[in-house]
Amino acid sequence: MRRNMRVRNRALIVLLLPIALIFWMVGWVLYWKGSQGNRQVTTSPTVRDDGVEVGVALLEEDVKVSS
Repeated sequence: MRRNMRVRNRALIVLLLPIALIFWMVGWVLYWKGSQGNRQVTTSPTVRDDGVEVGVALLEEDVKVSS
């Protein structure tokens, strides 16, 4: 009976250890990214350095409704 408990506990540790490591790594990465503060430079994807701005033009079409 005691041997079965040891084998079951060892199998449980082998299964849960990778899951615990993944959670720890994800948490550490989120903590590290959050601790960087405002050091990240955000740029708008529609404005380039040379002053050219890209936009979207929507054209209306006549819609015929048949009843």
